[in-house]
Amino acid sequence: MKLHQITIDRKSLGEEVVYKYGDSNAGFRELIQNAKDAILDHQEVHPELEGFIQVNIFSDVVEVTDNGVGMNIKSLKDFLLRMYGTSKDRTAKNRAGVFGRGFFAIFKEAIEVFVLTKSETSPRMFLRVYPKENWFIAEELTLTELPPKTLGYIRKCGNHGSTILCFPRTEFNIDEVYNYLSETCQFFDIPIIINGRTINQSFSEALEQRGSRAIVAFDKLGVQGALGYKANDNMIQTFVYQIKVMNLISPEGGVNGYINYDKLEVTPSRDALVQNENYNNFISVLTEMCSAVLQKLSKDPTPDDYQRLLDFAYSSLDPTILSNLQIFRLVGIEDKITLKEVMTRANDKQIVFITEERTFLADRLKKRGYVVIHELSPRLREMLIKAVTDSGLTVSQVDSPFGKKLAGILAPRRIVPEEELSKDEKKVLEIVRSMVSDKEMKVEIMEGDPFDDAEHMPGIIRLQRSSELLQLALDLDIISYPFMIKVILTPLIAHEVAHEEIGNIHDEQFYEVYEIILKTMQKKLFTEFKSIIRSNTSKLGY
Repeated sequence: MKLHQITIDRKSLGEEVVYKYGDSNAGFRELIQNAKDAILDHQEVHPELEGFIQVNIFSDVVEVTDNGVGMNIKSLKDFLLRMYGTSKDRTAKNRAGVFGRGFFAIFKEAIEVFVLTKSETSPRMFLRVYPKENWFIAEELTLTELPPKTLGYIRKCGNHGSTILCFPRTEFNIDEVYNYLSETCQFFDIPIIINGRTINQSFSEALEQRGSRAIVAFDKLGVQGALGYKANDNMIQTFVYQIKVMNLISPEGGVNGYINYDKLEVTPSRDALVQNENYNNFISVLTEMCSAVLQKLSKDPTPDDYQRLLDFAYSSLDPTILSNLQIFRLVGIEDKITLKEVMTRANDKQIVFITEERTFLADRLKKRGYVVIHELSPRLREMLIKAVTDSGLTVSQVDSPFGKKLAGILAPRRIVPEEELSKDEKKVLEIVRSMVSDKEMKVEIMEGDPFDDAEHMPGIIRLQRSSELLQLALDLDIISYPFMIKVILTPLIAHEVAHEEIGNIHDEQFYEVYEIILKTMQKKLFTEFKSIIRSNTSKLGY
């Protein structure tokens, strides 16, 4: 038996293990990282090697076996038993497990460790490592000196490789260790079998299992990983080469998690990360990929995603994020529509009108085929204006001179004095006034702006003198029948009354369709009624 004494401050080592490696179970992860490094070393000489790492977790022992390069006495002394070894036989690449502190991290949970190892060019070696007072003892053993509890593992690593046996202070928590290693080692590119189950998966698969959507995988500037969005708590969940970044929507949100040193030489400490030479690359890639996740999310969003996407669109000054969000309310339409639909509807007129609240002006513009958006928050308003102007269209306020002109408000019109009205026109006017008497609305007949059969002003209904419906009511065969005048004008008057009750917003589109259908029916009824009058005047009794 040969003894090797390693003198270190065990208390400071324990504190460093928790700080540098995240938690007390980190030593198990470091053993797997050691195994991976050993396989990569062997593959440099034998690239055809199909490496594997096998882990068996029991309450009284944890085994980690690999078919890597194995160790001889020189590598044991130079790297495993030295606290600051940085590489085995190659120039330094800062692989995590190859320096001593990674190995000794296991003593946070273990009371003794056996190393059974063989390289291609050296005989098998057996080492027992255990703590004693303020130092560690490493005993180089012969086969006959091995305790019985280790004998069944002697040849597991074959012609080359290593088996590490960790024995606990009390008992290992099998589920805790298994779950920890499955979480922290799942992205290794070398197969890892833990208690008979292969735990490897891609970054994207891991995020999908956690319920993330809009997953983006990437490998850029030495940073590899995947990001995904979780709508239930509005967060980006990220895995970047074993760095797990939670609650991250921007780099300033903080970085924490597990570190794989292969390509990203950082530590879990945010302070250390900031000081690292790869920090700028890391942050640059992460920022770009966070944007890519939200861009992807915006292609097929759910209502729960809207606020996060609106915030992102506002902060990034990119209104295209809103293209598929049903968040814009058009005057006269109950259901909200997307930005894409807004732009499609506005393409014909090349203008979008916006208003704080619905008004008769807004309704008139809508009826003339213009897109009118209301109920906009300040942010949404800003995004809409940018999107419309970026596309080359015009944005205008409803109550601007331009809006009033297009709404017909500035067109020549005249309220016809009652003394100028014909006897029949006065009769129709009185019938309409009786129809709205309970509304206390004024009814007038106007000339000009022939676009509408009638228009609404607060407290006023104006009938267009030359309108088609009024002319039907004034027909010589109809004017004698007040009930027919009401039948002909009721849909029109009901529509304008609905405007008066604008506090209870009505579906303008419904009224317009309703009005068109009834107008067709009215014309048919008008024709049939005239026919009856002419052929059966004597039988009507009027």
